[in-house]
Amino acid sequence: MKKLFLSGHTGSNNRGCEAIVRSSAGIFKRAGYNDKITLATFSAQQDKRRKLDEIMTLLSYGNYSGKIQRVASALCRKIFGSKTAGQNIIQKPLWSKLSKESLVLNVGGDTYCYSFPTVSVALNAYARKNNIPCILWGCTVEVDRLGKKVMDDLKRYTSIVVRESMTEKALIKAGIDSNKVLRCCDPAFTLEKSEVALPEAFKEGNTLGINLSNLVLTDELTEAVCYFIDKVLSETDMNICFVPHVYNVDEGNEDIKVHRVFKEKYSDNKDRISFVEEDYSCTELKYIISKCRFFVGARTHSIIAAYSSMVPALALGYSMKSVGIATDIFGSSEDYVLSFKDVSSKEDIYRKMSFIFENEQKIRAHYESFMPEYVKTVSDVAEKLIERYLK
Repeated sequence: MKKLFLSGHTGSNNRGCEAIVRSSAGIFKRAGYNDKITLATFSAQQDKRRKLDEIMTLLSYGNYSGKIQRVASALCRKIFGSKTAGQNIIQKPLWSKLSKESLVLNVGGDTYCYSFPTVSVALNAYARKNNIPCILWGCTVEVDRLGKKVMDDLKRYTSIVVRESMTEKALIKAGIDSNKVLRCCDPAFTLEKSEVALPEAFKEGNTLGINLSNLVLTDELTEAVCYFIDKVLSETDMNICFVPHVYNVDEGNEDIKVHRVFKEKYSDNKDRISFVEEDYSCTELKYIISKCRFFVGARTHSIIAAYSSMVPALALGYSMKSVGIATDIFGSSEDYVLSFKDVSSKEDIYRKMSFIFENEQKIRAHYESFMPEYVKTVSDVAEKLIERYLK
């Protein structure tokens, strides 16, 4: 059987990244790919801590061997305007393993939503030059933010597998061949759960889960979260649990650090409010989220964990991905996504969640009827890719 590679993985401290690669490995195995997948990663140490090396072969990206290579690459970037100079060194460990008999899935996620995707562009150019099938896997793309170089890069992919219909429509409108675009749910919808002990103040089936990140934490949102918490404590018998989904990526991008602001503020409410701070994997965090009655989340993959566990949820969105995924599931994102940029009043989160509370049973019934076929879409795409490129 031909070789399958997953590339562009930044490390498992972001449990959403872990969820994508872990669930992707399971999807392709169930779809009939029986060889071990190779995962090209920028942080094998993080991945080993999460035991990804037990299900995939880890391949570490390279680095400059000395100052001369580093300076030469920097000069190329500056003098010639090359944004990908040096990638032949950084990606050499992966590129040296690839051949026409390979299929490389470049993990999409939101790689094409923000800054120039240097690693992806360089990989795609190398793959095209060497006739290696290269697929952008499970992505959201903010087409309006992309320049000509990136759009030309997207057109070079063998196929683009998008995780929501907004990206599908935007890519086709922007000139990507519709035959190249495949749509399915995010791979993490298939992620399994691993049982762990629930926090002491966690009421199974009657706890509201909350996930926050520095990406959304404005003064207005902080005030709205506090107002919402106060309402839940005073008007319901539900408990509350803060659940992180990004750990120690860097000093300013860790959910636990954000959650501790509320831990300090509500230190007198330990019987009603709990905080997950253990070093749990994505499957363990999904287990905790699955035991919630409702969920409010900023990190997209914390919301995916809720959706796929049939937990009514509100996304505190910060990009197109949350809107696109919610629209595909519910038909509209109106009642299921609240952009942090739109939070201007302390009542805003409470108002949005009131709809979720009032429609709990309808939402659960919708999950039951909708999710099986929706989740199957990613397996169907995996089977097509295996048939086309791996046999």
